[in-house]
Amino acid sequence: MGIYDNAKGHPCGCLCLNGDAEEEIGISLCKSEATGKEVLVANIESGTIDAFGFLKQDYLVVDSVGLTYDVYKEAEIEPFTVNELLTKIEHDDATWQIYADGYTQCVNQCEQPKSTQKVMRYKPKNIAELTQFIAAIRPSFQSMYKTFEQRQHFDYGIKALDNLLQDEYCSSSFILYQESLMKVLGFAGFPMSETYTIIKAISKKKDYIIKDAKPKFIANFAKAIIDTGETDDDDRAHELADQVWTIIENSAAYGFNSAHAYCMAVDSVTIAYLKAHYPLEFYKCVLQRYTDKGEKDKVSLIKQEMLKRGFKLKDIKFGDDNRQFNIDRADNCIVQTMASIKDMPKATPQALYELGQRGVKNRGELYQALMNDSRINKTATEILFKLGYFEQFGHPNKLIAEYEVYQKYIAVKVLTKANLDDKIIDDVRQCCDKETDKQFRDIDNKALIVAILKHTPIKPTTITDRIQWQLQYLGYCTVCDPSRDVNDWVVMEVRVNNYGGAMLQLYNLAYGSERTYKCNKKWWAGHQCKTGDVIKAVLEDAPKWTKNADGKFVKTGERETQVKAFKVLEDKA
Repeated sequence: MGIYDNAKGHPCGCLCLNGDAEEEIGISLCKSEATGKEVLVANIESGTIDAFGFLKQDYLVVDSVGLTYDVYKEAEIEPFTVNELLTKIEHDDATWQIYADGYTQCVNQCEQPKSTQKVMRYKPKNIAELTQFIAAIRPSFQSMYKTFEQRQHFDYGIKALDNLLQDEYCSSSFILYQESLMKVLGFAGFPMSETYTIIKAISKKKDYIIKDAKPKFIANFAKAIIDTGETDDDDRAHELADQVWTIIENSAAYGFNSAHAYCMAVDSVTIAYLKAHYPLEFYKCVLQRYTDKGEKDKVSLIKQEMLKRGFKLKDIKFGDDNRQFNIDRADNCIVQTMASIKDMPKATPQALYELGQRGVKNRGELYQALMNDSRINKTATEILFKLGYFEQFGHPNKLIAEYEVYQKYIAVKVLTKANLDDKIIDDVRQCCDKETDKQFRDIDNKALIVAILKHTPIKPTTITDRIQWQLQYLGYCTVCDPSRDVNDWVVMEVRVNNYGGAMLQLYNLAYGSERTYKCNKKWWAGHQCKTGDVIKAVLEDAPKWTKNADGKFVKTGERETQVKAFKVLEDKA
């Protein structure tokens, strides 16, 4: 069994035993790495559980399940049974279009950027295809993935083996699931009772089992092929046996069983269905959920997707209730919460809601209220000014400049003349009842602020300013400038791949939409841009390339819009 000099509790595993665990296995106290608390654990590890044929179950908290039930509740519908769901999605183009369009935020197994690109290319159209896709994107299947994604037929040319692997749901001989591996091992003469043990041994890298199994598999598999009568080429049979064993080794380490892949697919398509048919309820729930978790970057990605789908986000506005997300059905939009804004203190939304309920008559009253409430700090105030939250009192740069002056002079008792600009001395004198050679005293502070503001330059707030601030604090843009050239774009993100190619995520200044384009590789090699740059771009229609099963780049026959060239402009966003 080996000797163990330390112990820790499994993060999610539970031993299922029809007996007395304390007596038959032994139990002890171990500190949980997750909570730091001591917990009772069985004194046995996974390998020993397998050796004795005991059952271990993993119990996990699946966040997407909680999200699903939140959306059901918000939509005021009863949760679907699996059979009800399958009936609804069977011929439902809207659900499957979610995958084809890449609207996969929070869609299980498909929301990582690479998985999103894959599912957009594959375009599953039913639960069987989605189940296969979820199994296919596992690392174990990478050698065959391109063939699968391009829906090319594959078989081994051995009818007995191909018939074993193909079924009504998949006409190719892909080894997608652990059950497929078990069938292949069975084809090679291993008793079915041993096949799962071998798979587990490979996944756990138990060399002593693999060492015995591999030569037996190679010999038996080659013999089984020849016994079919479809070939008498012994070298070819052994070559194919080696090839299949390599697939088995790769697949066993990271492959799913079919039931697991199917459950993942059901979970995934549930979210896709709700997203397609109850979009506002979905986005309200998911935005609130990740805001409560403090995952503001995730919230930003969800908002970007929502805007791409044509659903509006109502800007935060003083006087509105922006403490949490709400649905505005009249305008078909989501009312935002300021809690999702980067760097926004948790207590600020409640403070501003209370201030809005009391009402504010003018800018001076607003500035004083902001200064008096400790829940609204300087950072929060500046962010809200920049995002136009107080737009009813003036444009952002005006409010920022005035508030700075107000904070500095509203409570001042004495002014030293040497610290004042000569051009404002006469105006300041009119606001003070006492004057010495060096100082002003008995100050009318409000009159003083008005006098100083007369001499304070306030620059206008431009569209570019607003875009810059929205990108910085919200992670997306909702404003545009119709007077700009339609070829002017803000660079939102630059992604460079291992081959030196660049994908540019751009926001159009003229019509306010977001696009992602590949940049011409030769142009990118000699010219660079970065997030926040404003560029003038030349677009072109270019042939689309992809990598084939042999790893070579070939034309797909399709065309795509690319950035042929660009120039970085002087104004920054």
